[in-house]
Amino acid sequence: TTRLAHLAGLLHDIGKIGIPGSILNKTERLTDDEFEEMKNHAVIGADILGEVDSYGEISTLVRHHHERIDGAGYPDQIGGDFIPAISRMISVADTYSAMTTDRPYRQGMPTEKAMAILGEASGSGQLDEMYTAVFLRILRNADPLYQRGKQTSFEVEVAKHEALGEFEQRVLHDDVPTSVPDITIVVTDDEIQKDAA
Repeated sequence: TTRLAHLAGLLHDIGKIGIPGSILNKTERLTDDEFEEMKNHAVIGADILGEVDSYGEISTLVRHHHERIDGAGYPDQIGGDFIPAISRMISVADTYSAMTTDRPYRQGMPTEKAMAILGEASGSGQLDEMYTAVFLRILRNADPLYQRGKQTSFEVEVAKHEALGEFEQRVLHDDVPTSVPDITIVVTDDEIQKDAA
């Protein structure tokens, strides 16, 4: 569902709270050992979310957001359709965000360059080709601020998620009227003549 994808997208990197700040904020490229430790964030995030009864499915989506179509991702090296569809979508958006966002060790790259690399990554087995094509189509038709993620705010996204959830609950619990009461409209001759004047 849209709500599930939205929440998983918001929480996909929650596991980074279990990664030392010295790694997260390092101003140089990570060493191989540091990168191995960074990769643990997918499992840490899944474990955190797995502790919340209603987040079991989100836990799975977060766990697999760094898997690759060719099976060379992490943490479980699953590939293709074994990767949940929403995880494949998050992977595309997360890869783009990682390229275009400033990091402690480098500046974000220009949008056009990131879009080109994203297209190459989808053809190389890293990213889902269909979801990448859709993502790129959306970006090409978006304004530059949207392309750079400058119009997003975590607080706004959480509010959107809550509103969407509220609406879904109303629909699921039949709080939304399903029928309109019969209404009889009576129009007198005097009112018809007033409207004609």
